Amino acid sequence: MASPYVPNTDQLTQNLLSLFMQKQQNSRQDQILQAKAKRDDDQKKLQVAGAQALELRGLPDIVSKRTGLARLAQDAIRTGGDPAAWERMMQIESEDELNLALRQMAVNASDAGKLINEQLKGRGEAQQKQVNVLRKDISDKSKTFRLIDEAEKRIQAVGNKATAASDISLIFNYMKINDPGSTVREGEFATAQNAAGVGGKIKNLYNQMLEGTRLNPEQRADFLARAGDLAEAQREATDIQIENVLQQADQDQIERERVFGKQRLNQFEKRQAARQPQFKEGQTATNPQTGQKVVYRNGEWTTP
Repeated sequence: MASPYVPNTDQLTQNLLSLFMQKQQNSRQDQILQAKAKRDDDQKKLQVAGAQALELRGLPDIVSKRTGLARLAQDAIRTGGDPAAWERMMQIESEDELNLALRQMAVNASDAGKLINEQLKGRGEAQQKQVNVLRKDISDKSKTFRLIDEAEKRIQAVGNKATAASDISLIFNYMKINDPGSTVREGEFATAQNAAGVGGKIKNLYNQMLEGTRLNPEQRADFLARAGDLAEAQREATDIQIENVLQQADQDQIERERVFGKQRLNQFEKRQAARQPQFKEGQTATNPQTGQKVVYRNGEWTTP
């Protein structure tokens, strides 16, 4: 019987680590949503309790008020809540004291609700500042790629036109991919000063294009392919930096969508998923974080 395949290459270990980190990030996002739901639920319960206390206070006599208290206590038990507050009030014999207790409960609920709102407002303002910081961080980290992506799109647009102008534009934008910060303008000669980050061969070819030299079909196809590869490599490097920012958002309990936007986040997640390795059903491996043996079942790694 053949022994199970146990991957042990550095690349596969890194891929596995990435998968486990993604699970942790998803778990953190779930925790954020659960905490928000609990907070909203607690606030709603306070508001309801205050309204119920005021409603009971308006009943005509102590008997009807005690009947109402008993009903609320039973409702709390039935829904998994705490009936203690209602049950304590049922022991009050004086209607005036009961009215006072109900009024105080309504005031406490109102004050607590205001306090929660103030705390939420403060946290919301602080969180929005952090959201803005993270958004700027992503924008700054994406700046180089945006320049490269624009250049690569222009290359794809002119790559198959086979005219003198399109050849010049193709090589010019290829230089931009290699050196996004270059100051050379399309149509002017490239020098060591205005295109310092561009290799000498490419600069010479570009300058020859300005003097009338044309690319042959093989050269155009090669530049098109290389431009795509370079742009994708820069995109992947940028996505790694973006993931680091989004992990910070996870730690700050900020939804990733708030930082990155729904559409861009969906596109980012699709790119990340496409880069994940394809594993075979039943394949075994070792969790790089814990050393625990895991097996690939139904599209995810689980313990045997």
